[in-house]
Amino acid sequence: MATRKKIEAYRHAVNSIDDEVEQVIKMITAAGKIPIVIGGGHNNAYPLLKGAAKGWHKRGLIQLPQINCINLDAHADYRPVEGRHSGNPFRYAEEDGFLQKYCIVGLHENYLPQNVWMDIVNNPFIDCITFEDIFVHEKRTFLQSVAHATGFTEDTMTGIELDLDCIANALSSATSPVGISPLHARQYISFAAADSKVAYLHICEGATRLSDGRTDMATGKLISYLVSDFVKAMQPLPGMA
Repeated sequence: MATRKKIEAYRHAVNSIDDEVEQVIKMITAAGKIPIVIGGGHNNAYPLLKGAAKGWHKRGLIQLPQINCINLDAHADYRPVEGRHSGNPFRYAEEDGFLQKYCIVGLHENYLPQNVWMDIVNNPFIDCITFEDIFVHEKRTFLQSVAHATGFTEDTMTGIELDLDCIANALSSATSPVGISPLHARQYISFAAADSKVAYLHICEGATRLSDGRTDMATGKLISYLVSDFVKAMQPLPGMA
């Protein structure tokens, strides 16, 4: 019973964070500015999608408060609606009508539950290119996969998501010996920003202060490169300030 109460308290806290993030992002996008959001967990993707969809709609750049999303990530973060957390922000955004099309690049098959896989396969508005198809079976190159994602989502404004945990040996809370390289991350940001109608940029799971008190300079430097790549590649749409 105590554990259940703690879970409910944590989920209530996440909902409060959602509301705060949504309002800030809505205000920024309604003013014609593109949000660049760094840090925190992937739970923040939901209020980012919701706030950006509402803000760009208010700005008059989209007819409905609904946008697309590309996510470079080892996880789909599309688990069932069971209370808000970092494993289901895109499911909630879709259920609530703010996410239209969603494409995951570099999804690890080992991290994909069967029920989520079936939901993706049976949904024409969701697509994915797995890490294994790119780097193990070589069905597509990495840039071909990113191009597929930008083509899939080209019909409206698109949020660009990058989970730093998908980078091999990245110094973060969930390091992995298997993943993309920092160069792949830079290529992804640069290509996606240049080839999409960008709604926002979200770089998450990038802790630069580790639990033992050390400062992770490498991750901080990588994030600075990713942001500068994004800014240089961006082609603002008419109506953006």
